Amino acid sequence: MKSLPFPALWLLALAATVSGLLVHLAIRGRVMAAGYDLGRAYADQEQLKEVRRVLDLERAAERSPDRIRAVAKALRRMEPPTPEQVISVTSGRLHAVGRAPTGDGDHR
Repeated sequence: MKSLPFPALWLLALAATVSGLLVHLAIRGRVMAAGYDLGRAYADQEQLKEVRRVLDLERAAERSPDRIRAVAKALRRMEPPTPEQVISVTSGRLHAVGRAPTGDGDHR
């Protein structure tokens, strides 16, 4: 078996080294791109968490009894009921608060 001359071996070693370097750079570039994508995804996740926190606070504010009363008064012109408008239910009988239940079986 005939051996290759030195310049041919040198060129073969150089080509292998350069191709290895190019593969390494290509893989390194992919890893860097994936790292940047991951960083952007984490930033998006943090932003979404902050938006969720703000929306939870807004929802809690909208559901507060004071806010509901204010909206009811302002938009619907609603007021708390007068004692004559309140009907209580006790032991199956209905009667208006402020009036004694009637004994005639009349359920109001």
